Amino acid sequence: MSARGLSRSPPMTRAKHHRSVAFHAQGGRCYYCSQPMWLSDHVSFAQRHRISTAQARQLQCTAEHLQPKATGGTLCRSNVVAACLFCNRTRGKVSPAPEPQKFRQRVRARCNSGKWHSLS
Repeated sequence: MSARGLSRSPPMTRAKHHRSVAFHAQGGRCYYCSQPMWLSDHVSFAQRHRISTAQARQLQCTAEHLQPKATGGTLCRSNVVAACLFCNRTRGKVSPAPEPQKFRQRVRARCNSGKWHSLS
């Protein structure tokens, strides 16, 4: 319970809330690759964009911690952006995780040269 007698939301609920807020603030596009993402229905998303459901799964919206939790990042709104599953996992595979702006620049350069995932 908080000082006001209200219970705090469990971390999962806060994460979903931050992910949804970031998704809408970013116009439904990934922070890194700028591809459109989905929150709840990958089948409809796949049909709408004429891609396979496997491709659509890679574009699921995730809550990306700019400063990873493993290095002290917190679950606060200013540390969370919406990123597609592919970009989030790719950044997470590197240890230590690349700086968000540098990773974003690298991803966008690869997108522009056709060397990153896309809807086409």
